[in-house]
Amino acid sequence: MALKTLLQNIEANAAALAAKGQQPQDTQQLQDLYDALVADTTSQGSQMSTQKGNTEENLTVLNALYEPMTHLFSDGKALYGRSDKAKAQDYTFRQLLKRVRRERKAEPA
Repeated sequence: MALKTLLQNIEANAAALAAKGQQPQDTQQLQDLYDALVADTTSQGSQMSTQKGNTEENLTVLNALYEPMTHLFSDGKALYGRSDKAKAQDYTFRQLLKRVRRERKAEPA
């Protein structure tokens, strides 16, 4: 914002600055810098919008997956809760996360 104000002030006082030795290429360098900053800001905003859309999409998928997973976990706990306590422990989110992390580490990079 300050760079934009500076460029406006240079433009408004171009004649006086030229008399004091202000070179047009100096002003052009500032203008190029300003243009690059505007382009970067626009690009960053676009990337953030894309990221937000991806996050919302991922949340929709994960929320749809959550319901059948909780149903599966409750069924597994009901089936093995009395007969096989160790196997019943496999039907928890904690165990699922451990397994996912273990398999990710085993994958070749």
